[in-house]
Amino acid sequence: MEEKSTMVRFDVSINSQGKIYLPIEIRQTLNAKHLEIIPDAKAIVVFPKGTAFRDVIRSLEIVRLDLEHRAELQPSGRKYFTRFPDKTCGTQI
Repeated sequence: MEEKSTMVRFDVSINSQGKIYLPIEIRQTLNAKHLEIIPDAKAIVVFPKGTAFRDVIRSLEIVRLDLEHRAELQPSGRKYFTRFPDKTCGTQI
């Protein structure tokens, strides 16, 4: 039986004007018109403006655990499933 990741991963790109399309699932989850972004060298954190940093940290802990799970699966060659905006499933990443 193949293991599945508990979180969804979206594949997005930056257009020539420097804009990113956020899939409807992300917009609905964040439920905010104004966002804050904290960048790092390899990742960014996006959250509704005014969200308590403690809440962002709790959310990031869930993401961190999922990333660790994905990292454990990746070297073994086992597949785990993600859903991209085009509804593609079963993509090994």
